Amino acid sequence: MKQIGLACLSYAQDYDEKLPYYYMYYRYPNDLAWWPYLMQPYMKNWQLVICPSKSWSLSNPVFIAGHPNPLVCSYALPAINRNAAHAVIPILYEGTMAQVPEPSSTIMVAESTGAEIFTNGTQDYHLTDIINPASTLCKVQTVHNDGANFTFVDGHSKWLKRTEPGQWTVSAGD
Repeated sequence: MKQIGLACLSYAQDYDEKLPYYYMYYRYPNDLAWWPYLMQPYMKNWQLVICPSKSWSLSNPVFIAGHPNPLVCSYALPAINRNAAHAVIPILYEGTMAQVPEPSSTIMVAESTGAEIFTNGTQDYHLTDIINPASTLCKVQTVHNDGANFTFVDGHSKWLKRTEPGQWTVSAGD
């Protein structure tokens, strides 16, 4: 995960301090690139995005030609647009790294159960549910001693048994 974090930071250096989006279209509705595709020039190894303990796969007919399809991965870049009170907030990838007030405690990459960790504003996706291992809506993969590995905006990685809602948002002191 440390290498994934370094790849994200290298990407940000090349793109005016903007962290990579979890996915983007080069030409909508074709040429879809999920974040591991964007990170390959910096990682140069598809195996870095696969944890030997658990992975998921994602297929799409519009993935960019020449990239793996299905994409096999174990991690996600969170796109949290609602805080724990369910108020709308900016997501990590909408601003620059300088706009993240607490980079050492803001999650940038997480072990996941699927391609996305998000709060899309519906009642079904509350931040407290998607990060709670006891919830059926949990999007965090807890396969390592009932915890997961995370990489933070400052580049460090660590294992955590649980996370707090404020670690997923770009708001200071939440």
